Amino acid sequence: MSKEKRKVNEIVDSEDNKTDFLIKRVEDLHDEIYKNGYSERIEKNTLRVKGILWGLGVLFTAILSFGAGYLTKVI
Repeated sequence: MSKEKRKVNEIVDSEDNKTDFLIKRVEDLHDEIYKNGYSERIEKNTLRVKGILWGLGVLFTAILSFGAGYLTKVI
């Protein structure tokens, strides 16, 4: 095996190890979150944020539609 190919394989292996470490860390954090009961609060906050974003989307759509209607009357 050439030196370049060996070096590439070493880099790939080190990146795989980093990826495995990160996946394991995320799984540990996920388990810790659910053990400590944070999941309910996270779900409530997620729903709250989704509701706010949905409301802003409706408001923005209404403003655009009224603005378009106004512009068609003016023009």
